[in-house]
Amino acid sequence: MTASKDTLTPESIANLRRELGKLNISDDDIAHVIKWFGDNPTTVRIINDAGPDAALWNFKEKTITLLATLKEHGVQVNCDDYIKAALKHPSLFTRNPETIARHFMLIWNHAEELWNKHIDFPKPTQKTKHQPREARLLGRILEQPNMLCLSDKNLVLRQFHADHALAQKRDDISWGCLYADSLTHAETAAVSALGGDSASAIPKTHAGKLTKDMTLEEKANLGLRALVRGGIINAKLQEGRESPSMARNV
Repeated sequence: MTASKDTLTPESIANLRRELGKLNISDDDIAHVIKWFGDNPTTVRIINDAGPDAALWNFKEKTITLLATLKEHGVQVNCDDYIKAALKHPSLFTRNPETIARHFMLIWNHAEELWNKHIDFPKPTQKTKHQPREARLLGRILEQPNMLCLSDKNLVLRQFHADHALAQKRDDISWGCLYADSLTHAETAAVSALGGDSASAIPKTHAGKLTKDMTLEEKANLGLRALVRGGIINAKLQEGRESPSMARNV
């Protein structure tokens, strides 16, 4: 009997069990991760298409490489704490550790820039008010590991919004504002920072298309969103940090 294309094959489940078993996690955690991958048609296809020797695997080696890379950048992350965080978003096990490290450091370095400007980020809570800011930041990242799977552009747009808010002396540089909302929120913030009116949302009926009944303001906002979404306004590596810039197509 052939498995459905939307179902993990027995070979894929065996490969997952093999790799997860190297991480010293419980049988319940292994079952949770297999279910997580099996519940999403996209991840099912990716896992099923990967042979037993594919780069997708080697979960333990990838974790070791990631933590070593972060340590080289001066950020010490406990292995058990990272694995516990990855169990919340298991695709982290399959991703390139260099990509995850880059995303991690984008968030970390931006927080350090805010600290240098005397912005306490993330803001302390009753539970974390006695923790050093580095411990507070690490805790928030590990509490919300899905942000490490966001694209570079997505993360940079959020940081662009924070920098713009800071320049405007606005007090909305919150963790939730930057890392809990959707990409649409990040695009809205970028449109606002570039001179558009984020308060005037483009009606859903337009479905992202230019129509005759749109106001000039709506057309301007749609144009700015197109520039952001299309990568014309994107992330460019500058002095070791990615920041928004205008990309010139030659």
